[in-house]
Amino acid sequence: MITSASVPGRLSRWRRDSSRFRWIERWGISTCSLCLGILTLLLFRRGLNFFPYILGSALLVWVAVVVCADWRVYPSGGVGRILAFVLEYTVQTLLHGVFLFLLPIYYASATFWAPTGGYVVLLAGAALLTTIDPWYRAVSRRIDSLELMLFGFGWFSCLNLALALLDMNTTWALLLSSVGTFVALLPVLCRFRADHRRGALIVAAVGLLGGPWLLRQAIPPVPIHLLGATFAQSVVRLEPVRPVQEISAAELSEWGKLWAWTEVVSPVAVSDSVHHVWLKDGQEVASLPMKSIVSQPGGFRVFSWKTGFGSDPIGYWSVEVRTSADRLIGRATLRVIR
Repeated sequence: MITSASVPGRLSRWRRDSSRFRWIERWGISTCSLCLGILTLLLFRRGLNFFPYILGSALLVWVAVVVCADWRVYPSGGVGRILAFVLEYTVQTLLHGVFLFLLPIYYASATFWAPTGGYVVLLAGAALLTTIDPWYRAVSRRIDSLELMLFGFGWFSCLNLALALLDMNTTWALLLSSVGTFVALLPVLCRFRADHRRGALIVAAVGLLGGPWLLRQAIPPVPIHLLGATFAQSVVRLEPVRPVQEISAAELSEWGKLWAWTEVVSPVAVSDSVHHVWLKDGQEVASLPMKSIVSQPGGFRVFSWKTGFGSDPIGYWSVEVRTSADRLIGRATLRVIR
């Protein structure tokens, strides 16, 4: 027999259980994504040998987004709704793993307080957004094409790295990644309504085929990165002698020659070339010839020197290491004081 006194107690327990279920529904996927993200970082620490698994994850996302698009938009009955739910969270979790694996690789190749730093911020934002499930659901409700944009961003970033790891010139890797991303999104774009399809195709073609090239200086030249950079009095046996970050104009005049020493690193052989660009207070004053880095895995040194500093050398000097397509790898900085 149920007494009136026992009803409030049962209602209270039911509310507590319901709140637990709501918490699991709201934060359970986020917790799972975080655990998978930690596993992804552990894989990254084992080296780029595990990158094919991440590329495979991106391919699974493509299957879920493109091939299974109709199942997710038009779920029929209970089974269809469950399948749509599973696919939706699968896409989110896989995207999270892809962004989290790519983040430290692009971070290593980026130069902060430069346009390439913004690309890393976008990767970090995408990784964070796909981790926190309530945030992801809230943003996706406001932006219908969020999932498509995240997939395009992740797929482009994966291809850009994958092609470079195949010993392709980083410029060609950038261009072919743009084409590959457009082709991957084409089946989805063709499913748009007839009155929106043409506009969507034009925007995607212009944005994906032309955008990365126009914004190439904001995309880190993975997997190349700068391990060390400094100015010095000279370079002996490929090592800097008397490295400095600040020097007086009188001492600089006494030296007569200033060297810029940089150590560029790539985990695999990369087909490209690099050159030094000297700047004073942000204005280019010299550009040194290119050095080929074809088939040179590991680290190598690139150095240059300058003898004339003008009548007023006081200010901030820097030397930027750039690829053949003028993409920034890193920089050395020096302050000249009175």
